[in-house]
Amino acid sequence: SIVEMKIEAEKVKAISLHRMAASVAHDIRSPLAALNVVTKSLTSLDPEVEMLFRGAVDRIKWIAESLLTDFRSRLNSENQGQVGRINASEIRSIFSNLEGEKRFEWEHRKAAVRFFFDDTNERNSRQEFNVEPQTLSRVLSNLINNAIESYPVELPAEVTVETLFDAGDRLHIRVIDQGPGLSEEALEKLFTDGGTSRKLNGTGLGLSSAKRALQSHGGDLRLAATGPQGTRFDIILAAANI
Repeated sequence: SIVEMKIEAEKVKAISLHRMAASVAHDIRSPLAALNVVTKSLTSLDPEVEMLFRGAVDRIKWIAESLLTDFRSRLNSENQGQVGRINASEIRSIFSNLEGEKRFEWEHRKAAVRFFFDDTNERNSRQEFNVEPQTLSRVLSNLINNAIESYPVELPAEVTVETLFDAGDRLHIRVIDQGPGLSEEALEKLFTDGGTSRKLNGTGLGLSSAKRALQSHGGDLRLAATGPQGTRFDIILAAANI
């Protein structure tokens, strides 16, 4: 049927994109290794400049390793007919890593990113969810960056990331800001390829690919609210036993 043909075409496209990403990640390993050697010999730079340089190199290395890991995980999942899983402890670890990363990345904007994980329900805190850790980390990072970039430069940016379990044992991760909200143009193209960005004078959110990635795991990415008082996106993760 036409629907099946479209689904198959999307799968082929996704595989091609992941292979391209893996190739790029592999190709930048050599120059990264050279940069790592250089960073070890940095002794005359200003401490803040040195920290920025080392952080940038580490970030590139992390992206490359994540792309390769994600590609291998997807291949294994397709071969075994399974999807990746993540538990509450790993989600909290992602929160912790992103909190440190964003504090450094957005220091020049005095941005404040706060993370809260609801582990009051012991059963929910032991639950696993259908998503690759690398996918969740990238989607969260993207949403946080877009939230910060939506603020006028002269205003301090504040972003809150919090979790909530619904009645169906699905985990909602909310990314909340108090920015100016999405424009009408951005709303019209929000989850389309090449959609308008929330950045002031920017382009490209990447939310369409993020939404597809989450939906492929039984989850979703939704715009829950937007307006002059701020915006909230919800990442929804399906419980692994459903």
